[in-house]
Amino acid sequence: MPPTRLRALLGLTSGAVTACVDRLERAGHIRRVREDTDRRVVHLHYAADARAAACTHFCPLADALRRAGADFDEHELTVALRFLTALNDALAQVPGESAGR
Repeated sequence: MPPTRLRALLGLTSGAVTACVDRLERAGHIRRVREDTDRRVVHLHYAADARAAACTHFCPLADALRRAGADFDEHELTVALRFLTALNDALAQVPGESAGR
């Protein structure tokens, strides 16, 4: 994935993505790979053991989310999503706050 796509998906500034990618690279989680045909194009790749490290951390969280949502029907989840979306929109309007902070 190119950093520009990551920036768009996360809604962050270019500087914030660069700082994040720099930290992940220094920690050994990702590596930058330049395209052969156009050296200006950079792609981000997981480092060899990064997927296992990510799963160790995030898989229990994903399992907890699945368990928590298992007892809710589609209507309840729709209402919860509507509430969380409205909350997110309202928080984005709070003075001094912005997406990606």
